[in-house]
Amino acid sequence: MKLRPVQRGAFTAPFAIMLVPILGMVGMALDLSFAYVRRTEMQALADVAALAAARALDGTVDGVGDAVTEAREVAEGTQYNFGVDVVWSDNALRFAASPDAAESDWIPAGSVTEANAPAMRYARVDTAEIAGIGQTSVLFARVLGSGATLESSARAVAGRSSVAVTPLAICALKTAPTSSRANSLGAGNEELLEYGFRRGVTYNLLNLNPNGAAAVSYLVNPVDFPPAADHAGHNSLASVRPFVCNGKLARPGLAGGASLFVTEPFPPSLADALNSRMDLYGSGDCNKTAAPPDTNVRNFAQSYPLWWMTSPNAPARASALEHTVGGALLTIGESATTVAGTSSASYGTLWSYAKPVRFSATAAGNIGANFINTDMDELYPVASGSIASGYSNTSARPYKSGSWHRLAPTNPGLLDRRVLNIPLLACPVSGSTATVLAVGRFLMVAPATESPAAVHAEFGGLATLATADATASLYR
Repeated sequence: MKLRPVQRGAFTAPFAIMLVPILGMVGMALDLSFAYVRRTEMQALADVAALAAARALDGTVDGVGDAVTEAREVAEGTQYNFGVDVVWSDNALRFAASPDAAESDWIPAGSVTEANAPAMRYARVDTAEIAGIGQTSVLFARVLGSGATLESSARAVAGRSSVAVTPLAICALKTAPTSSRANSLGAGNEELLEYGFRRGVTYNLLNLNPNGAAAVSYLVNPVDFPPAADHAGHNSLASVRPFVCNGKLARPGLAGGASLFVTEPFPPSLADALNSRMDLYGSGDCNKTAAPPDTNVRNFAQSYPLWWMTSPNAPARASALEHTVGGALLTIGESATTVAGTSSASYGTLWSYAKPVRFSATAAGNIGANFINTDMDELYPVASGSIASGYSNTSARPYKSGSWHRLAPTNPGLLDRRVLNIPLLACPVSGSTATVLAVGRFLMVAPATESPAAVHAEFGGLATLATADATASLYR
């Protein structure tokens, strides 16, 4: 049926009346979709910037400055609104001691001082503080003849959720952070000791005690920390083993003065969990993805060519010979005089990871110049013979050098996995709560053993939160 002109006009008028609300509904749908996209973009920006900032926090003012830089760099590498570069504002970033801190407790980087920096463990990004970034033009308002905009913003809070510290703790050999050790090289050549440990010397971490002749070591509760309750179940082998495998504690950081729950001794049966770092997965309890081997699994307790520890001076043992000094169970390396019967082999593995350094009263951390191979006889006196001096002073230390000093794992490896970050405790420990003086870095030079109980590890200095590789997570 063909419509007459007057009938066609009857449809035109209602359609024209309906067109405005139809366009409005379409515009509103577009407005909401654009606003949703912008809100999603803002949340993604807040998340990545907060995570980048949190990873840089190390308890220092410099760490907060690094956090600002990291957040800015990752934000300015982000785009929104289909290709527009983010123009960052440092006002968007604030710091606090808790992810649930009150609004007044979130402070800008400029308000962080040496006094409050250790508590600044969390970073918050608020995109509302970045001018213009969250605005979306409203199409429906344009239909109505106005130029309104929608404002979208997002917040994210991130902080460290774990720290790469092994749940094995030992006593600091000295309570002083640094001290000096004299030798026959004379004045100005004293060796630096850090909490009593000598860089480049290998210790059996399960066979030391600065306060007695019986060995002491401690298993750290990796989940509970003072002032919370110490749950006995979290100290069980089944609960602790995964943390020993991956070498982490479930806390945001660990610095001097912190408290830990500990039990004595560290179970030697966990040696196999430590040995995942050496590409040894005998028990099958360590996951090769979560607990990969090191990129270099060479056993430095063995003799092999192109290495200072070659026959006849190859060590018969991985760590320095235990020796009682003034009633304390230490090693021959802590004796002030040459121990009778000492040979080069008695010192075990030396300098595979770190070289000793001179004590400097004016340098940061009292860390002076390295000793060189020709100093070995003066640093490690023997009753007969001498320490071999074939060690190269120009190439990298064996652990990080190539050729004969390296052995690749069969599983994908991770650099520095053999480096154990070990809490050094104020001893003797009374009860189940111990105070951390510092965190030491020790390289496993050989596989740990259950019998005899031994974790052979060479001291390489002290760790910081930055070197302890904490993991950052989003909290909201």
